[in-house]
Amino acid sequence: MLTDSALSALIGQIYTASLSRNWDDVLGQIIQLTTSNKAFFFIEKLNEPKPALLALKTTFDYDPHVLTAYQHEPLQDPFYQAMKDLQQGETVYCNQQIAIEDFIHTEYYQNYFKPMRTYHAIGGVLLRDGEYESAFAITRDDMAQPYRANELELMTLLCPHLSQAMQIFNTLQLQKDYQTLSQSVIEQKAQPVFVCSADGDILLLNTAAETVLSQRQLFTASKGKLTLAEPSAAERFNSYVHHCALFAAHDIYCKEAIQLERADGSTTIISVSPLQGCQDFTRLPAHICLVSVSQSNNLDWTSIKQQFGISAAESKLLQALYLKRKLSDLSPEFNVSCNTLRSQLQSIFSKIGVNSQTELMLKLRTMQQ
Repeated sequence: MLTDSALSALIGQIYTASLSRNWDDVLGQIIQLTTSNKAFFFIEKLNEPKPALLALKTTFDYDPHVLTAYQHEPLQDPFYQAMKDLQQGETVYCNQQIAIEDFIHTEYYQNYFKPMRTYHAIGGVLLRDGEYESAFAITRDDMAQPYRANELELMTLLCPHLSQAMQIFNTLQLQKDYQTLSQSVIEQKAQPVFVCSADGDILLLNTAAETVLSQRQLFTASKGKLTLAEPSAAERFNSYVHHCALFAAHDIYCKEAIQLERADGSTTIISVSPLQGCQDFTRLPAHICLVSVSQSNNLDWTSIKQQFGISAAESKLLQALYLKRKLSDLSPEFNVSCNTLRSQLQSIFSKIGVNSQTELMLKLRTMQQ
């Protein structure tokens, strides 16, 4: 479980996300704390045919068309039926209410649960006022263990705060100023920012982005199309740009990121997310996305190893975790069992003086050069 201070910090982030409308960090932390493969919420206005607004974070690649199709019928989700009697702010372990084996052969399961790797789920009701319906869920696939009591307890603690934050978010969603949003893209000076179409055509960019393009090290622009210079990640970047731009017209928020280790020892993060609503005040098309670039220096792993007395194997694991790798993926790569990696992780916690991966990541961020 989280320490009191870490829990308070997470709750603070939830309310911050309700104001910024950027849920990526919050959903990512919840995924990490509960060892889930995705976290998401939706909001639907009951008397309108318009699809639900979705915010999603996953640990795996998925077909974006599945998500846009799900957006049209979230209330038909069998696990959502497990929440039909809940009040705002209440949470339930869906598998304890509805046996997934009862609908595993249905079309809904094949269309949504299977491609989105859903089997175990904890869900909560965020809005239920007769006008809007909003629900939140974290999930695991059929190869994972069921959720434990402490993970349900954590979501039970967070759900009332998520519910209040959703009410704030929903109010702001109705009143948001799209023109200010599009103008802020142009006025952003420190960070390179591009606005692109689904095909990667550059529609807007700021001065910092023009500088990045002129250097031709990170991006190139042939006939106005933004292309990632790193061949190994170029196809993935194009895919992120395409489906995030498509999501912009469907009120789906899903931030994607590519991390590149540069030759000079720095790390470059390229973020791609839907940019919604700017077309209401400009002549931009409906399908657009925001591409932003941030750079940070790498950690001095040799110094960290010496400072905390970390072994070579523990240092290797720590660096992999810092790059958001999962223990289940590292086990075959490192040729050791998951139990051995968990033991190494507990040893790292003890030596660095933290109690969880969340606290570990926060500690490492303070050590960045």
